[in-house]
Amino acid sequence: MITKTTTTLAIVALLLLPGPADPEVVWLRNGDRLTGTILSETRLAVRLKMPFATILVPKARIERLVRADGKEEVLNAPAEVPSPSPTPPPAPRLVLAVTGDSFWRAWDKKSAPADPSLRLEVRIDEEPVASWTDSHLDPEDLPGATVNTFAFTSGDEAGAAAPGILLLPPETQRGRVLLKMELPNVSAAPHTLRIAYQVKEGSGDGSAWREVATTSASIALRADAPTLVTLRQSRGEMEFSRKRMRGMETFGLELTADEATLDTPRPRP
Repeated sequence: MITKTTTTLAIVALLLLPGPADPEVVWLRNGDRLTGTILSETRLAVRLKMPFATILVPKARIERLVRADGKEEVLNAPAEVPSPSPTPPPAPRLVLAVTGDSFWRAWDKKSAPADPSLRLEVRIDEEPVASWTDSHLDPEDLPGATVNTFAFTSGDEAGAAAPGILLLPPETQRGRVLLKMELPNVSAAPHTLRIAYQVKEGSGDGSAWREVATTSASIALRADAPTLVTLRQSRGEMEFSRKRMRGMETFGLELTADEATLDTPRPRP
């Protein structure tokens, strides 16, 4: 016969029995989570009892363990993901549109230099950026003289760029030649742009370029689009007479920074 006192003692005994242990959680390095009871553990692996199986998990695959008492143990800290390098700002681009008359130079055949080349040089803040050289003679332009009319079709049309400058081949359009330059070493800020036509003087190692026509202007290089600058050229009163060049100082050069970009259609003349 079960008395009230016996029943009370049984209830108290059940309350004193330990309850089921909290589960233990194994977080794997690939992000998966395993929940169960750790039966045993060695230096290399953990034996985990799960509801439907008992598995051996290598510790090399475990990121961290959460014990039954809630304490967390990190076995393999996740690798730090390096922060992506900041994207460098786009390099300023300059497009020089050459229009108008061609620059030319003539010499008496008996006194013509050994190298009758002509050169167009571009400088920004007095630092050379790019140059184009024409070494091809044009005797048909002035019979009886050594003549060089500057053009971008003489075989040297690719030009020469200063270190770090990207130079594209000249692009001939209707009424103009486009000289495209990418300037990663130049900031997108106001600069002084100078253009000069030059002739070769001397010979051999003693030869040098001498400026015979030049112009300059202040320009603000854009960072979002190419900066388009027009170089307008006019022949002036330059001529070759009595076996000498005369009026070379009248050859006109004018620089104008355009508000439009290359994507803006040009009005037809």
